[in-house]
Amino acid sequence: MDNQYLIDKGFKFVKCDDGFFYVIEKNPSEEANRLAAICGITINDAVDDVVCEKVVLQCDEDFSHPVFYCDGNDWDLTPESFEDMCSKLPL
Repeated sequence: MDNQYLIDKGFKFVKCDDGFFYVIEKNPSEEANRLAAICGITINDAVDDVVCEKVVLQCDEDFSHPVFYCDGNDWDLTPESFEDMCSKLPL
């Protein structure tokens, strides 16, 4: 995986207070639920008392520490799960 691959998939390279990250934001939808299911995450079960408004998939500048985030809940991903999720995103 490289930076151009992530950019082609819709990620943005952003500077945050704690470093640089590749980030893609999605509105909750069937696509977000499908991506979560790749890692065995069920959004509705995890946040049944919260209206899910933002889904974020991100990794560090060096492609490490991938995270799946949904409205205050986050899950650390394995590099393999992150790559699998990215491969499912449309170009």
